[in-house]
Amino acid sequence: MDKNVQFHPLFAVDISDAGAWYESRSPGLGHHFCEAVRDSIAHVIADPQKHTFIDPHIRYREVKKFPYLVLFEVNDEQLCMYAVIHAARSPDLWRVRRP
Repeated sequence: MDKNVQFHPLFAVDISDAGAWYESRSPGLGHHFCEAVRDSIAHVIADPQKHTFIDPHIRYREVKKFPYLVLFEVNDEQLCMYAVIHAARSPDLWRVRRP
């Protein structure tokens, strides 16, 4: 993909917080979570258009083996990664991150 990839400042915090929670439950699980998120990000970057819309502008990719979603927006110039959220959380929580 030749688009400019941008990450919201809280994107890394989402990963860190969830990873720490999983690590506190079982040593090594936080690392597995972070690896699964990295894999999801790589798939999004490789082919962002193939992912499902969660609203008219935002798409998502599921994080394998974990109940989390990577939320992003893609247009002609860039790919904006907004959040990594638990699939059961309200979508309104990440909408404030979109400019």
